[in-house]
Formats: sequence, structure tokens, C-alpha cells
Amino acid sequence: MARPFLFPDVNDRSVNSPSVVVSQAQVIGIYQQDVDKDQVKVTEPVREWFKNKAKE
Repeated sequence: MARPFLFPDVNDRSVNSPSVVVSQAQVIGIYQQDVDKDQVKVTEPVREWFKNKAKE
């Protein structure tokens, strides 16, 4: 079984590196794990889901 995708941890950020870039594959992998739905592309609903999840 493949290693699960982990959502970027806000506590791993520093003053010198306050943001993180998440690849399309990571976004889709995280989405599929949480929603349990096959997804091939990052669509608007996936973007909205990712933004809301990041705010939690």
C-alpha cells in the first residue's frame, strides 16, 4: 500500500519560509483520501475544498 498523503502542517513553517507549494498530485491525493472519490484534475470544487481544509 502506498504511503498516505499528508496535509501540510502549519507548525512546520518558519519566518523565513512562511508558505508551502503543494503539487497537483499532492492536492489530488489528499482530496481522494478525504473525500474517497476518484479525481484526475484539480477542478474548482477541489480548489474550494482545499482552501477550506487549509483554513481549518
